[in-house]
Amino acid sequence: MPVRFRPRAPFIVRFHMTINLKTCVLWLFLMSCCGSTLHANTTGLSADEQNRYQQLTRELRCVVCQNQDLAESNTPLAIELRQQITEQLQQKKTDADIKAYLSARYGEFILFKPTFSPKNYVLWLAPFICLLGALWLLLALLQQRKNTLIQTPLSAQETQALEKLLQ
Repeated sequence: MPVRFRPRAPFIVRFHMTINLKTCVLWLFLMSCCGSTLHANTTGLSADEQNRYQQLTRELRCVVCQNQDLAESNTPLAIELRQQITEQLQQKKTDADIKAYLSARYGEFILFKPTFSPKNYVLWLAPFICLLGALWLLLALLQQRKNTLIQTPLSAQETQALEKLLQ
């Protein structure tokens, strides 16, 4: 029976294609991470206004992404919001005015640090209330344990067993 020779070319081709696929995936990942972020045109702003722009875009949340600030997000809405911030900075509006405008339009959810208002009392006070409740529970348990240790005297049998052990 003749021996069949199987060429190794398919393995080399598969290996070469795998390297190319891995290289492409790595290249796409690096491009997505290191690519330039789409920011609004801030060339018409002074240095102080650009600092305010950077600070505002870090303090405001992307409504679409929900856990990214406007500076990091590349969604179309975030790009539009950055453009609105730039326009309002060019109109010499204060940071409070810009935040109030965006809060009125998108709700207080857009603020990473919401205001202390009656709508948000639960949000601001819940951690302290939970902490006070936990402290109260801990003190109540410690007091109960202290009372049970003090109030239970030894029975006659326990007293005799204790005397035998001590002798």
